[in-house]
Parts: sequence; C-alpha cells; structure tokens
Amino acid sequence: MIWQEPRLHTNAAMVLVDVIVWNTMILQFAHDRTPGPSASFYSPSAMAQRAERLSAGFQRRFAGRDLRELEAMLTEGQDRVLDCVAHHSNASLFDPALSPMKTLGRKIQFFTSTAYDDALSRLRQWKQVL
Repeated sequence: MIWQEPRLHTNAAMVLVDVIVWNTMILQFAHDRTPGPSASFYSPSAMAQRAERLSAGFQRRFAGRDLRELEAMLTEGQDRVLDCVAHHSNASLFDPALSPMKTLGRKIQFFTSTAYDDALSRLRQWKQVL
C-alpha cells in the first residue's frame, strides 16, 4: 500500500493526483545521479512517506481540475517516465554489479507498479461505493 493510513473520502480525482505525485517522484529519482548515501532517500518507505507529505499540496494545487484534465496530466507524466527510461541504457537501468532490487530499472519498475496497483485498487473501491 502506498498510504500508511486509510483515507476516508477518496475519490477518483484524488487518486489521479496521487499517481501524478508518484510520477513526479519517479522522474526525480530517475534523474538523480547522486551516488552513495542519498540512496536511502529513495527507499520504498522514504518514497511512501514523501508521497504522503506531498499529496496534500498537490491535492490543493489541482483541486479545480476535472477528471479529463487530470487524466491528460497523468498520461503526460506516464509518457515522461517512459521517455526517461528510454534515454537510459540497459546497463544503466540494470547494472549487473548491483543486486537486482537496487538497480535503477528495478526501482523505477517497483515504484511505478506499486503506485499504479494501489491507484487501481482505490479506483475500484471508489467505483463500488458509487
């Protein structure tokens, strides 16, 4: 789960904004070339905590947007993540010198799949309530 605590009044717009938050963080991570100690900044728990902290600001920023607009923003973010990955070589994404879970490609894959899986689950729950 992305969020540590359940959010009681989640709707589709909130879910889309939360995935936009994740796309933004994934792009930040993918572009950060800082070696060494900064790795903990991108651990799964640190990323989840940061997403929770950023969510409220993003929710306020995009409060007036309709679902189509948010969907377009989300699609643009997805395209940017794919473009970013395409600009990396296989060696830089999946460096054989690192354990598989510590490679750039695997982390991007993990963060993306976690965020999108959680979003899909929340959208299904939201739809059932309707």
